[in-house]
Amino acid sequence: MKTIVEKLVLVLCTFIFIFGSAELFCRFFVPEELPIRFEQDKAELQQMDLSQLASVLAPDDLLFWRLKPEQHLPENSWPFFGLISNGQGIREDTFISLVKPARELRILFLGDSCTFGYGVRHTETFVALLQRNLNKKKRLSGIKCINAGVPGYSAFQGRRYYETEGYRFAPDLVVACFGWNDGSVWDDMSDFEHDRLRMEMLPPRGLRWSRLCHLVMKRLAVTQSRSRNGSSRPRLNAMEFLETIHQLHASVRRDGGEFVLLVWPYRANLFAKDPSVRTIYQKAMYEYAITTDCPIIDLIPALQVSAGGARPDDLFFDQGHATPALHERIANKILKSLFDAFPDF
Repeated sequence: MKTIVEKLVLVLCTFIFIFGSAELFCRFFVPEELPIRFEQDKAELQQMDLSQLASVLAPDDLLFWRLKPEQHLPENSWPFFGLISNGQGIREDTFISLVKPARELRILFLGDSCTFGYGVRHTETFVALLQRNLNKKKRLSGIKCINAGVPGYSAFQGRRYYETEGYRFAPDLVVACFGWNDGSVWDDMSDFEHDRLRMEMLPPRGLRWSRLCHLVMKRLAVTQSRSRNGSSRPRLNAMEFLETIHQLHASVRRDGGEFVLLVWPYRANLFAKDPSVRTIYQKAMYEYAITTDCPIIDLIPALQVSAGGARPDDLFFDQGHATPALHERIANKILKSLFDAFPDF
């Protein structure tokens, strides 16, 4: 009997030694593996010669990536330059208290690089300009606009950001503007599927401290995912986009806030021969607004009128990113639309 016990102890000690050695090796010599979506985003940025943006992004398990806090880029690093983020990882130059002052009304803007402000200073974004215009009206001086746009974000990431962090600002109104990145094809999995894959990669709760277990689980999960997927697909298809908008809307209303969809204008919307053409994601937002009576700010019709006589390059850097002049027009349109949608604003 003693011999059996001694053998079991020896086996246990050997296992602990081998496991411990492997764990130490992984911690000291094997780099921590990053979220797959974050790696794909970095690869996309490098292909577009936007590697300077990758330097201010940090991996995030729930969001895939996020803005690092307290980031600035050189003034000559266009299209991303100057202030990138405050200490909270949002494009604001001041700290936003999580304790909302009495009588302050907050508007949280969720979006991608269009909201963040590709090619413009943080003071030139439509969010900052809207804040400035609101401050000109004495009775609206207690309104704070918060820019939580992040380059590359899909509606899935915007919803996840609100549900994990954005709600902490206690916004009275949430304005969501997505559809630019949702149709991007990076692999054979959607953002939803990558999130499920992340869950499959997690070791059992008692072993989540182990780098070795994380590596093993990731290898198993990735192998299984490759065996059940075969065709390329967008990060979110139209149905997934609608589902995500619905979930975000429900979360905002559950927290006591109002929710508004913002339809972003692209160069084709304002200058194409057929001005009625819309992307599938713009159509999805119209459909959602009609079926749910959700307020929607459609920037396209008003900007089609105001774009008369303007050249495309005066308003757009590319197919969708706005110049300072267009940000100014967008801010003015949003201000008017907010009053129309919320008479007691």
